[in-house]
Amino acid sequence: MPSSRKREELGRELGVAATSGRVSAVQHLLAAGADKEVPTPLMGMMMTPLTAAAYTNNERIVRALIQAGASVDGGSNTGHTPLHCCAMEGQEGMMKELLDAGANPTLTTVEGNTALHTAAQWGNAREPVLKMLISAGAKINARCTKGYTPLKLAAWKGTVEAVKTLLEAGADVLANDYTGHSILSGAYHNNNDAKIDKIIQLLLDAGADPDTTDPDGQHPPLLLAVHAKKPKMIRSLIAAGANPNIISTQGLTPIGLAVNMGFDKCLAVLLRSGGSPHSNNRSGPTLLQSALLELYPTCLAFLLQAGANPYNIHTDSSPYAAKLQKRLTTNYKLDTPEGRCRQVMLVAKAYNARSWQWPASALATSANQDEQEEGDGAGKGVVGSKPARNAASWMRPRRGVFVPAVLRFVTKTEMGNKNVIQHRLEMA
Repeated sequence: MPSSRKREELGRELGVAATSGRVSAVQHLLAAGADKEVPTPLMGMMMTPLTAAAYTNNERIVRALIQAGASVDGGSNTGHTPLHCCAMEGQEGMMKELLDAGANPTLTTVEGNTALHTAAQWGNAREPVLKMLISAGAKINARCTKGYTPLKLAAWKGTVEAVKTLLEAGADVLANDYTGHSILSGAYHNNNDAKIDKIIQLLLDAGADPDTTDPDGQHPPLLLAVHAKKPKMIRSLIAAGANPNIISTQGLTPIGLAVNMGFDKCLAVLLRSGGSPHSNNRSGPTLLQSALLELYPTCLAFLLQAGANPYNIHTDSSPYAAKLQKRLTTNYKLDTPEGRCRQVMLVAKAYNARSWQWPASALATSANQDEQEEGDGAGKGVVGSKPARNAASWMRPRRGVFVPAVLRFVTKTEMGNKNVIQHRLEMA
């Protein structure tokens, strides 16, 4: 039997062999009596040979160390155990061997993460790994030092399969972290649009509150969805009961944010889903004024179509007055945003937008007369409905025929009374 000093020296060699994946060397050192718990450096951490072998995905060395009696819970100076390493890489086979050998799934790192936390947030997390940990006794709603549950981390990191598995196992969808931020709000931090949409829908189906906000009330989910420019997500939130006219503590409304940023598709979804064209932000200009000031003619047309009053344009002593006055009175060319905004307002006023729905085809333009004739029959689309052509195509006029197209459409298909039409044409 070697001395303790000799065993320690052999243990250091064992750590190097385990880290470098030399199976025969590991077997030889174990047979020579090497200390199986001597820490070895790896990736800036000090970890036992078993943890190092799990970290480097070497199942043969893991099995040899377990059979030699290495501690299955011996970890590293950061608290990562062999289970954490298997969870990180989604190693189902190694995890089963560790759990069968008595590994404890509730042990935490210095940040409070269990192996289930680790499995939930890594892209390699697979359903069998998560279910194996849960069946072995991992706490499904355990919190790390920041109050994050495995479900919160899965939603935040965008691991769709982990979110689905944890919800099916009974994870609490309403478990906010220690700062009060919800799981739903955490899902918006992921950059993969497809994953965000799926995760949001899973959380909403599981009972997440669609109107929950941060502790300071600044970020309702609907505002986050608008800011991320995600019409599909907006529809899902409203379908789950989100208030389209919610106001944050900063005074922002979803419609106000959509107009300020020029997100016309988001605006169309909000207006079609019960959003008010009068739900201004708490401070600043009206929605119509914002659309004029920011030069977003499509947003302007959608607001007017939804019933915004074209005469409700204040030009008092506010800092916006001079700009508004200029854009409402100067004869800009139609191939400029200023010109299109001004013409939208003139046509809206002439045809009393408060009682008249803007047709979808009125938002189209074409240099080809026959193509425009086809659009004329598209009829009486409402905001958010799908026009015959791209509703924003008129923002790129080919020959500046937007106004004639609108007036000709109205003359041919709307109102019926030719005298009234002629009178309003003269007013324009």
